[in-house]
This record gives sequence, C-alpha cells and structure tokens, in this order.
Amino acid sequence: MNENLPAHAGVPTLTGAARPLYYGDAQPTPAGGMRHLTGVVLIFGAAIVTILANDWLALLALTVLWVGWRYLSREPGAPIAATAFTYQWMQVTIAIFYAALTGREILDMRIVDYRPMIIVGLASVAAMFTGYTIGAGFYKRRRTVVVNSLLIPLSRSQIAVFYVASVAVTGTIQHFAWSLPAITQILLVLSLARFGLLFILVTRLLGPPANWGWIALIATMELALGFGGY
Repeated sequence: MNENLPAHAGVPTLTGAARPLYYGDAQPTPAGGMRHLTGVVLIFGAAIVTILANDWLALLALTVLWVGWRYLSREPGAPIAATAFTYQWMQVTIAIFYAALTGREILDMRIVDYRPMIIVGLASVAAMFTGYTIGAGFYKRRRTVVVNSLLIPLSRSQIAVFYVASVAVTGTIQHFAWSLPAITQILLVLSLARFGLLFILVTRLLGPPANWGWIALIATMELALGFGGY
C-alpha cells in the first residue's frame, strides 16, 4: 500500500467550498425547519385550548387527533380515512371544546361524570382507526403510490346531475318509506344512495386541479340539508 496516498484516495472529491458528504453530516433543510415551527405552533395552541377548557382531557383529545392525522393523512388521494376519524373524534370530544370556547357547560357535563365516558370513547376511536391504519399500511413511511383504478364511465357533469336528482328524490322516498312498512328498510337504504354519489362527485372535483369553490358549495348545501333533516 502506498503510504503517500491521501486519506481519501479513490473517493471523488470536489474543489472549492463543496466536498463529498459522508454518513453523519448534518444538512439542515427548510422543510425540517418548517416541521419544527409547525410542531411548536401546535403545542402552543394545544396548551392555550387546555387552559381555556380547564380540563386535561382537552390535551388528551388533541393528542389523539394529532396522532390520527399524522398516520391517516398518508392515504393516497383524498384524506377520506382522516376525515372519518375526525368526525368520530368530534362526536366524542365536542362538548369539551364547546365549553372552552363559550364558557358554558352542557347539562350532561354538570350532572354526570363525563370524563370516564370521553376516555372510553377516545380509546374506542383510537383502537378502531389503529386497526384500520395497520391493515391499510399507513404506519409506513409516506410514499408515492400509483393507483390504477377503473373510473366510472360518467362525466363530472353527469354525476352532478344524478347527485342533484338524488337529493330531490330522497325526501319523497323517506316520506313514503314509513307509510309502507313492508319495504321501509329497502326504501331507506335507497335514500342513502346520494351519499355514494356525493363521494364520487367530490372525488372528481378534487382534481387535479381541485375545484374548491364547487366543493365548498356542495358542503354548504349538505350542511343545510343536515339542519333541515330534523
């Protein structure tokens, strides 16, 4: 072995300020800094909400929400699983945050010990979506997935027409469903078909490019229908 050779003989080197990178070299990245800043903001916001709620359950609930989104948002395409998780989480915890924002507790929070029920609810939601996350493989690192799916042979306009028609017919079907006991359940199931059309339509509107204006309009209409449904 020639002792006159430099220590890195055989390793390509660059002149000037640049040099080869070796294992262990720290390379700060803007994305990494942004993640740290986001983490600090989330911790600060969670602390404020917990103080306003004057209840440690608020911090537990926000922690469960953050962990859920951290893994469920790895779903390719629209965050359907994360949205469903948020909906179930909100049903369990909404009273805590309502009290924190308004300063008023609902009646159930004053007459029963609500904390054990919220803990059981959070544990149930976490267990259900943990199983889904493991089964779907979302616990692995985020990666680009190419999904070769078969699209429904209908244009976006045609799906929108069917969706609007289903909204118009749903009320009529539900009205007659209860007057025909023999087929009530069948008719009620048919009245839910619009939600399938809603999913397909919103998925198409997500693009790319995403049509957020139409999505917001549809969400507003569905919210209004939800209030009127009772």
